[in-house]
Amino acid sequence: MNINKTKQFISIIAGGTGGHVYPALALISELKKIKYIYFITDFRGYNLIKNDSLFSNDLKLEILILNTSSPFKKGFLNKLLFFY
Repeated sequence: MNINKTKQFISIIAGGTGGHVYPALALISELKKIKYIYFITDFRGYNLIKNDSLFSNDLKLEILILNTSSPFKKGFLNKLLFFY
């Protein structure tokens, strides 16, 4: 991840479910008209939006994907991995 600190930007963070990601997409579609956008999400959120036309060939938008885990997954090992 290389964020250019000399230009003004907006970061929007949403991940996991469509209930978080789709409202973020609505914001991005308007805000990218005036500012550079960093959209930060996880793999689940990226899978929801990867084919969205909003992200095709856009020079004012960068997607950053975090490797995250949910504390609500079943199993002791999954809960333990949440902290790493």
